[in-house]
Amino acid sequence: MPFRWYKSPWWIPKLLPQMFWQLPAPHAEPPQVFLTFDDGPFPQVTDYVLDTLAAYQAKGSFFCVGKQAQAQPQLIQKIQAAGHCVGNHSFSHLHGWHSNTAVFMDDVAKAAEILPATTWFRPPYGKLDYGKYKAVRRAGYRIAMWDILTYDFDKQLSAEAILRKTLPLIANGSIIVLHDQPTCFDKMQILLPAYLDFAQQQGFRCAALPF
Repeated sequence: MPFRWYKSPWWIPKLLPQMFWQLPAPHAEPPQVFLTFDDGPFPQVTDYVLDTLAAYQAKGSFFCVGKQAQAQPQLIQKIQAAGHCVGNHSFSHLHGWHSNTAVFMDDVAKAAEILPATTWFRPPYGKLDYGKYKAVRRAGYRIAMWDILTYDFDKQLSAEAILRKTLPLIANGSIIVLHDQPTCFDKMQILLPAYLDFAQQQGFRCAALPF
């Protein structure tokens, strides 16, 4: 079984402090956690996420791939109308270690033409080399990483196994990564209600990243 970093090690945010790994607000009442959704929007899956968040009066943050947003503009409008945050996840989900910086930034800019105005960017696969990191920052983006990675995309993991590993790690300010894409939909239908129930039981408010 491969080793998985469900929780980002403490030393990574120390090395990369200009990225957002958590958003703890010590005096926030109630304390907050941030559910984030990557790679959408997709019909049925993103609709399910939006309906479930609404049922819990929760907010989320959607890091949208530009080509998906282009194909599903009505879902982008639905996300916005519900008061959720939209972030840039590039146009074609380019890998930040395996692409030219100029090509990568053109891809980010192409997504920005389609997505609502946002200052949030999450690199696909969580990968940026230093040149792209500087270029993204120069473009005015805040780079959202994560405190907790669910690995909902990993076919070797069941939703129940993910919950056993991740629920105990959730704390004030946690940024949690899920994926609103078809390959993760079966797990999403278990994971999302479980995280929302846990947040309610622990007194956390599920909030959108600050606009």
